[in-house]
Amino acid sequence: MADNHPIRIHIVLPGYSAQPAGGHRILYQYANHLVRHHPDEFTVTIHESHRLVLSPTPRPDRVQQLLLLYRALRARRMVARPGRWFPLDPRIAETQWLGLPRIRAAAGDVLVATGCQTVPYVRRLAHRTRASTLYFIQGYESWLADESFVRSTWRAGLGNVVVSPWLAAKGAELGVSTTLLPNAVDADDFPPGPPLAQREPSVLALVSPVPLKRSDLVLAAFERIHARDPRIGLCTFGTIPKPAGWPGYIEHTHSPSHDELVHLYQNAQVYLATSDSEGFGLPPAEALLCGAAVVSTDNGGVRAYADGVALFSPIGDAESLADNAMRICRNPAAAQPRVDEGRRRLRAHSPYDAGEQFAELCRTAAGRSRS
Repeated sequence: MADNHPIRIHIVLPGYSAQPAGGHRILYQYANHLVRHHPDEFTVTIHESHRLVLSPTPRPDRVQQLLLLYRALRARRMVARPGRWFPLDPRIAETQWLGLPRIRAAAGDVLVATGCQTVPYVRRLAHRTRASTLYFIQGYESWLADESFVRSTWRAGLGNVVVSPWLAAKGAELGVSTTLLPNAVDADDFPPGPPLAQREPSVLALVSPVPLKRSDLVLAAFERIHARDPRIGLCTFGTIPKPAGWPGYIEHTHSPSHDELVHLYQNAQVYLATSDSEGFGLPPAEALLCGAAVVSTDNGGVRAYADGVALFSPIGDAESLADNAMRICRNPAAAQPRVDEGRRRLRAHSPYDAGEQFAELCRTAAGRSRS
């Protein structure tokens, strides 16, 4: 390393997530990697701004301000509790901000924008302090903000890093350069269960309050499966309780522990993914590592690792999703080679490999070479 002081990494997140969230988890993993594997080269501070949670507009209205205050107070209680849902290395500094963060950045530091809401703030701060930047893009967030605003964040010149090939293609469509850094899932955290043919016929799915995840489509597909073969077990999990009015034949696990989640994955024949869009679908990847066959809507975030492995259905098509799930339940042995191939692909890209790539991106942004 040419300089004798560490590179200071500032990761700017749109608020603290009190419940497990894939986007936050990936960035927490990278933060841990930097301080554990390169402690003399990097320091990391995570700045979680509740002002940036809801809207990219400069001034939130009164209702948004109240919601921000509620979320901030709730998040502060979560941070204070032992056993938070993701264990950050104690060498990582973590700051909570109700308003915009007050980051003391300088030339040679690296500011990492995350959600699209964080980009205007990071861009202004970088201009004022001469710090370097990266923009870690985990989805095309037109569901969160006006599409013209989302496009402007990609074109902000912060150094776009994307997690899936389809996002790299979106960058090319927008006329901007991107660097592809696929997410990685730790295979040791999600060991395989028995072969599909030894599992009871069953389908597992995530339910979520996020409309994009399409919990309504889970229910529609499950109703069709149950009507055709009530012997097939139908299970869901999520950070929310079982939705009101859902039938009793659907078993739900509310906020499962890691061990409980692995047990669900290891015992399901089929993992059903229903999202309209995914940057990189983490739960289907976890289920695949645990040996479940994947049936998914046709989105680039699952195709990133499961093209030719999962069975894909048109977005929003409950009938096709049910057909594909039942196809596997009726002949699980035929799906086993696809599952084995999916596991091989996911194991080939480890969290260590991804962490080293992220470290190199940070070095490049800061104008450093590897020590």
